[in-house]
Amino acid sequence: MTFVAREGAARNPNAAVMAPRLTLTFATQPAATATAVSRCVAGSVYVAATVRNGSDEAIGSTLTSTWGSKSISSLAAGKAASVTFATRSPSVAAGTIDIDITGKTTGASRKLTVAQRALSCCG
Repeated sequence: MTFVAREGAARNPNAAVMAPRLTLTFATQPAATATAVSRCVAGSVYVAATVRNGSDEAIGSTLTSTWGSKSISSLAAGKAASVTFATRSPSVAAGTIDIDITGKTTGASRKLTVAQRALSCCG
């Protein structure tokens, strides 16, 4: 505890007052999970990525893959949302999708990386 002496405290020890206290609150990383699934649609591979928000606040996320980036501007607490990447290819190698997540209220952020499996839609 820190005390700051008021004028005249030397004569009166009860004149000391408590200094204002600074409280620091650190934002925790948003609680989120993600998955990726590769599928064949009309002979081409499509990769669907799903983000689930386990936080108490809304989050925004940007998903980046070999086939571009997509954003989910606001995902409410406890909800999930998916984006689909059209590869325009009959087969894809295994890879990853990087996901940047930011809390809408706290601004806290975190990064996730999910595996995307190889898939061939030929024969």
